[in-house]
Parts: sequence; C-alpha cells; structure tokens
Amino acid sequence: MKTHNKYIVESVVINSVLNFFITLGIGYFTHAGMTTIPMVAPINTPFAPNIAGDIIVGSFILGWVLGAIVTYITRHNLTKQHVEGGFIESNFLILKLPNKLALRFIAIGLAASAVGVLAVLVLALFGVNELQISTYGIPHGIYVAVMAGFVTLVAARRALLTSPSQP
Repeated sequence: MKTHNKYIVESVVINSVLNFFITLGIGYFTHAGMTTIPMVAPINTPFAPNIAGDIIVGSFILGWVLGAIVTYITRHNLTKQHVEGGFIESNFLILKLPNKLALRFIAIGLAASAVGVLAVLVLALFGVNELQISTYGIPHGIYVAVMAGFVTLVAARRALLTSPSQP
C-alpha cells in the first residue's frame, strides 16, 4: 500500500511526462505544413491553429479531462486499498473545490484556463505575435507538462480527502 505522498508524486510525474509527449504528438499533426503559428486566429478562420487558443482552450480541456481521470483513478485506488486511507493535510483552496464531481471537474478546468489566460497575457506583454513552429513545440509541451502536474496534484489531493462512497 502506497502512502499519500508517494502516490501523489508518482501520479504527478507520470501525468506530466505523458502529457508532454501527447502535446508534442498532437502539435506535430495539427501544425504539419505550417512554418509559423499566430498568436490569435485570423478573423475569417476562427478555428485555425493559434497560440492563444492552444493555451487557453487546451488548459480548460486538460484541467477538466485530467481532473476527472485522476479523481476516478484515485478513488479506485482508495477502494482497492492501493493507497492508504485516512487523514491527509490539504490547503484551503483544495477544500473549496465542489463536492459534486461534475462541478469539481469544471472548476479545475476553469482554474487551468485562467492560468492559460495569464500565460497568453505574458506572451502578449512580451510582444509575441507569432512563433516559429520549431520554437513553439517544446515550450508548449513544457507548459502542458507543468499544468498537468498541477492539475494532477489538485485532483488527487482532493480525491484523497473524500472517501469513495461520498460525493
């Protein structure tokens, strides 16, 4: 049986590495044939690949989906006693996440999206209008890996606070 801390560290590392490579793979296919990627999509093609959309929408989807996956896996591991149950310390913000799972996943997605908005604002502050595809992939993958680590940390800690029989 794993301790809470060992379980969380393993989950964070695995999800960070996995999401880094998933992001590189998706980026390779969605940006194939492009030499640069603009900060925002052109007005006449709003769904064209762009940095702001990748970061903001991608952060929401990552938070929502990964939050759900990590929560369900953590609850399963608690039920099967692969992770020790009992007391786990947590901070105020994690305790404020909703008890209803659907709302919790949306809240985690919105929080991740807010971080994405901040990242886009920082890029805009530095005057980034577009990036070469060759210089976009790895930094974007690192951003997603870090975001996946934080989402995993929050979702796993919150799931460990609630027994599997509770909401």
